Amino acid sequence: MSHILIIFDFLLNSKYNLVVVAMMKRILIILSALIATCTLGACQNEYDPHPDYTPSSFCSSESSSLHSSKAKVINVCATSQSKIFNHNKSHSSNPFDTLIYLRYDASVTTQEITQMENIIGDTLIHLHKIADRNYYYTDDNSESLINNIKVINDSYGTNKVIENVDDDLLNMLEMALESTKIGNNKFNPFVGELSDYWDSIIDDSDHFNDPLNPDNPNRETSLNKINELVASIPTYEEIIENKILEIDRVHKTVKFNKFKNVDKLSLTLGGIAKGYAIDILAKNLNAAGFNKGIINGGTSSLESLGDATFTDAWYIAPQNPNTFNNYYSFDADKNYIGNVKLNGVFNVSTSGDVERGYYFNNPNDSVIRRRHHIVNTDTGIPNNYYRTVTLFSNDIDAGYLDAYSTIVFNMPFDEAKAFIKKIRKTNDLHAIFIQENVQDVNSVLIDQELYQYYSNNQNLNLQVKTYEV
Repeated sequence: MSHILIIFDFLLNSKYNLVVVAMMKRILIILSALIATCTLGACQNEYDPHPDYTPSSFCSSESSSLHSSKAKVINVCATSQSKIFNHNKSHSSNPFDTLIYLRYDASVTTQEITQMENIIGDTLIHLHKIADRNYYYTDDNSESLINNIKVINDSYGTNKVIENVDDDLLNMLEMALESTKIGNNKFNPFVGELSDYWDSIIDDSDHFNDPLNPDNPNRETSLNKINELVASIPTYEEIIENKILEIDRVHKTVKFNKFKNVDKLSLTLGGIAKGYAIDILAKNLNAAGFNKGIINGGTSSLESLGDATFTDAWYIAPQNPNTFNNYYSFDADKNYIGNVKLNGVFNVSTSGDVERGYYFNNPNDSVIRRRHHIVNTDTGIPNNYYRTVTLFSNDIDAGYLDAYSTIVFNMPFDEAKAFIKKIRKTNDLHAIFIQENVQDVNSVLIDQELYQYYSNNQNLNLQVKTYEV
């Protein structure tokens, strides 16, 4: 789930995604971020940093594009020692494969910064390891494997009971099941195999196995594969009826039972784990007395720790998806749709097609469509209802909000409004939808209550409309 650009204090934190060689992708990300910084007048000579602190790891290369003009703020990341290695040292990554950082008031001491770095590193490393479905990890104090999602997936259909499951992993699994119920299967943690299949299509530069690719001679085979994978995904009712995932909170165990005659079924916590991690990180920072900042979880999740202290408010700017359609023609003035002015404690979550995907011309109706990583579990095909959906809430946990943004992204507009209305009976929830018409002009739909905090980007010719829930 990722998927918009979030701008703090009218400034830019840009992420780009290309179906190209990974190194070229990283180079373009960094170069574009630097271009955006200077275009908006936020170069380092206008930034008043903490006098005794140099941001560590990749946080330092991000810092020039994230600071308010002449504001006394810092960006704090996990230390460089927080790189995560799998159990046989064959793979390493940043926590959740992205840069998660804390933007904070620079009045803190260097010792407090070190304390924040340690909290960020310890929290995110632990949660990354238990939520990972691709790699094994060993405990820091032994050679025994950590019981994570990969271990649970390996146990599918074997009648093996996974013991000593971490409380946070049990929480995430229960949150995922509850979100499946609430969203009528529009979010489903058992979508792992279907998600992997689409990843292989998106990552292939020719997108050869796309079932609607006119150059694919095995289109019927590809479509049959997708239909087979869709049929293997249990609905919430089937999950409960067949006791597919037995979670025992008292004994801290999980049992992954076979579903009908499905040979391979796997869980994924994508779309929920990073939001959950940011929520836990916020709680840990607050418990240590740090409440003067905001956590940026890549391009899809955001959580404030309290009121803004180094500016009058937090300014959240959803990305203009069309800016990212052409990675070699960057226009910073048109990179966001406007600003939403907020304060206090709140969460923001975005789902969209920007981060990973491609366009193709459907030979059946001559309409240009976009393939991306958020797949409809009913059809097995990515929807094109919106380019992005951004949800705002002051009382919904970030993990749930991440799942809700996936749910809403997979719904046509009237159904999405009905879902938001249902959630609003007990919680605060507001949304911005960015659509796209055939002229490639975005239509922005903003919740009427949220609109009073919104200011338009005058550099764009957007069709901004309000709606009632």
